[in-house]
Amino acid sequence: MSYPKIYLMRHGETQWNVACRMQGQLDSPLTEKGQAQAIKMGQILAREVPDPQNYQMFTSPLGRTVQTSELVAQNFAFAPQKDDLLMEVYAGSWGGKLRSDIKIEFPDLVINDRIPMMCNSSDGEKFEDLKARGQKWLDGLTGQAIVVSHGQIGLVIRGLYTGISDDEMFEKTGNQNGVYLLNQGQERFIT
Repeated sequence: MSYPKIYLMRHGETQWNVACRMQGQLDSPLTEKGQAQAIKMGQILAREVPDPQNYQMFTSPLGRTVQTSELVAQNFAFAPQKDDLLMEVYAGSWGGKLRSDIKIEFPDLVINDRIPMMCNSSDGEKFEDLKARGQKWLDGLTGQAIVVSHGQIGLVIRGLYTGISDDEMFEKTGNQNGVYLLNQGQERFIT
């Protein structure tokens, strides 16, 4: 399927990213580095998108994406609408825990390394559900879009857009230092 052009950003680095703590749909504030990353994303958009009025603008409603959006708006006319479909995967009872502690707390748990670790939580969102949510968001697009989202849902959207396999989706990274341009089934990272 063919989708409109999308400029996709992952929120800036957070305190929990640095600590390797699972955020999921919980939140922690951007670090100073994360704030600088968000400002840089706004500068990239200002350089790359001469006609922002021709784009739909979206953000996840979680605090770190909203904070990123506000910093992007310092350099780019960015007034996104909040969309729950763009929220990060729900990590269940693992939310807020260190990844290393989860491995200690659940020594017999077989972690499926082919999907995001958060999708392995017994009471969290499963990969199939995350993928269905990403597909629903893509299918609802009616025009070009500029988006601030998260690492895992961003990987899913990028993978669905470019038509790669589930395994290939999670071989990619969710970089916070630039903007992903999705256009005509292809992906390009802009810094």
